[in-house]
Amino acid sequence: MKNIMKSIILLLSVIVLLGCTKDNKQVKKNIPFREGVVIHLTKGPNNPDIVIIAMNLAIVMSEKQNVIVYLDCDGVKSFFSDSPDMNYGYYQSTLVAVRNLSVMDNVKILASKTSLRAASKSAENLIKGITAINDEELADLIKGNFFTIDY
Repeated sequence: MKNIMKSIILLLSVIVLLGCTKDNKQVKKNIPFREGVVIHLTKGPNNPDIVIIAMNLAIVMSEKQNVIVYLDCDGVKSFFSDSPDMNYGYYQSTLVAVRNLSVMDNVKILASKTSLRAASKSAENLIKGITAINDEELADLIKGNFFTIDY
């Protein structure tokens, strides 16, 4: 009888501990895109540290809110399918960051169509998971309570 009681107490303790453990990797889903953060990335391959830190900031921010990563100016040049994968310190590389962000429901990675044209590229040249949009589409998307971080 004592062994059964000990087993039950142990089992209940494990259940309580597991129930109290917070899973930081769980992504909030179905948050309406009327609030969040826009990470405006204008730097490109000549600034790999800035590109990678911006993408990794998006990963951190996505744990608690909606995130739009907007690739503009030279920022699009780091995310073509023929662009080299950039690494910096212990951060996730550009390709890994895009792969991880593109599967999250509360993250959008968007590229400026104007910047793509300026680079003589099109949406087909982008890494999978990145969507090309024009300025009007971006304006429609961020109607709400967004704050912007410029890189």
